Amino acid sequence: MTKRAFLLCSLLALCLLAVAGCSDVESCLEVNEPGCLYSPVRTTGSPCLFDLVPVDGICRKSNDTTQTPCGECEAGALCDEATNTCINFCDMPALLPGGVKAPEAIFCEAIATPSMPSPAMLGFEEVCRRRCRLNCQRLSQFCTGYQCPPGSCDGADVLTKCQSDCPMPAGGGNDLACLTKSCNDTRFAVCDTKLTCPNSATPNCANISCSNSCMFNGKNVTGDGVCDDGDVYSSEFAQCAWGTDCTDCGPRVGAEPVGGPGDVCQYSLNCAGGTGTPDSAGAWCVNLNSLPGVARCMPDCSRNQKCADGFSCRTLMIPGDDGTSKPIEAGGYESSACLPDACL
Repeated sequence: MTKRAFLLCSLLALCLLAVAGCSDVESCLEVNEPGCLYSPVRTTGSPCLFDLVPVDGICRKSNDTTQTPCGECEAGALCDEATNTCINFCDMPALLPGGVKAPEAIFCEAIATPSMPSPAMLGFEEVCRRRCRLNCQRLSQFCTGYQCPPGSCDGADVLTKCQSDCPMPAGGGNDLACLTKSCNDTRFAVCDTKLTCPNSATPNCANISCSNSCMFNGKNVTGDGVCDDGDVYSSEFAQCAWGTDCTDCGPRVGAEPVGGPGDVCQYSLNCAGGTGTPDSAGAWCVNLNSLPGVARCMPDCSRNQKCADGFSCRTLMIPGDDGTSKPIEAGGYESSACLPDACL
């Protein structure tokens, strides 16, 4: 056979392998699948195809170790391409950035109790002190580095200011309704020009999410004393969008922290691709037995996706209204996630 004929046959064989193997040379779906020239393929003891070379048990293009971040992770671990590290799901995960403690709930009216269904009326002086405390709370949230001095709401000057702001129109007393409204205006304040920082400083509103538009079942629940915006660390519920329950949760700085595989979470919406419904979910927030009380973002397998080595597709059960546990169902699918066998 001439050299020219040999090259022609080689090229033809290469084309046939590419057709028989993966249609996209940039992605290999099966181990040692023919025709996949550029993506990493596990060698499993077989020679590497074409111009691939074995590197750490993986067939790679030349010696380019960037083809697969992390190299080869052990069974039961996943590669985090963002950090180029293998994630061991039995270890404590790193914390996501951005979590802050919800602010103290300070009301301008007394809170109703079972023994007193209607809120009791607060006196003028008490509402005055609460308005001052709320103002300190807002200043600390919106004015960078500022904290009210200890006891700053206990001085006589605070009451004098309230009396000046809300006197009775005809004199001879103070207007409690006026002061209560002023207190609530402070309580529901967002970061804008209405807020005056000490020393004439401009409020730091850049890159802040702070609105009071949190809705649940058609009702605005902002200001009920419960943080509902789904934050990983400080929310009690995930009834509304992150940063829309500012009064109860405080302002959120920067972008919403969303976790990748193995990151901590509190709700599935905290996970990249998490939708909470199995017909579209890319991840779920799951508690693993090895770390009680710690939930992690785990890949979805509700629609028969293949789990990595060392992981099994498990149905996720949640408490039902009838007291029994059952999976979330949507579009003919049940909520399932790839869970590490070593940590269950």
